[in-house]
Amino acid sequence: MKKIQFSTVLSFFLLFIAFNSSCQKKENGINLISADSLNVMLNSEHGILLDVRTPEEFAEGHLPGAINIDYKNEGFSAALDTLDKTKQYEVYCRSGHRSSESADMMSKKGFKKVYDLEGGILKWQEKGFETVK
Repeated sequence: MKKIQFSTVLSFFLLFIAFNSSCQKKENGINLISADSLNVMLNSEHGILLDVRTPEEFAEGHLPGAINIDYKNEGFSAALDTLDKTKQYEVYCRSGHRSSESADMMSKKGFKKVYDLEGGILKWQEKGFETVK
């Protein structure tokens, strides 16, 4: 049986503490998540990245692996209905307003695991994290 090094256990513990301390649960069950915590999450197991900006904004740069469903599109609610409510979603927009509204709508539709990126892609870029075109 392999022995687990103390430094490995300590590293995982510190990541867990950092993630939990920077993730706040709102009253509607949505988790606000910092850019730092989302970056850690994306480097391990995570859900589906959902960019709710316009297609034009999405084309200018988005988080790697994100899918785009435009919050401003009249079919937005119907598009959410096509998603698997049992999956985890990390939702973001430009600054956090549209993603907050989207996450709230998702919660009301029965999605159980929704994370809202606090500060949106602006905060993500401010931290120097990767975007793709």
